[in-house]
Amino acid sequence: MAFDKAGLFKPRLAEREVALPGFPEPVRIRALTRDEVVRVRDAHMHGPDIEDLDVISYENELTSLALVDPALTPEEVAQWSEAAPAGELSLVMDEIRSLSAMDEEAAKSGVPGNRRERRAAVRARPGRAAG
Repeated sequence: MAFDKAGLFKPRLAEREVALPGFPEPVRIRALTRDEVVRVRDAHMHGPDIEDLDVISYENELTSLALVDPALTPEEVAQWSEAAPAGELSLVMDEIRSLSAMDEEAAKSGVPGNRRERRAAVRARPGRAAG
């Protein structure tokens, strides 16, 4: 039996609900494609090294792409981030990373793959105080 090459080109992105503390309904997210992740990463790089990644805008855009319900723009994700408890968006982003198998891809590409690595990348940026 031959491999069904056409099947490779059909969308098959998994979706998942993520419960947010204090909200009666969960948000719904989908997996991201590799092309989406690479395109967004490249758009938010301000130099040749991973330390040059604008982590906040990178994650806001990825979150915007992955949100199925509610659909939010990157600017609306930024507004949410300003109003939410510190860990709320991290919870959603961690689920997006898991659903998209980004932890494995991040290890290969140098993109920070967990909160500790993302924070270290932000702290290591020139002009930022160590913390």
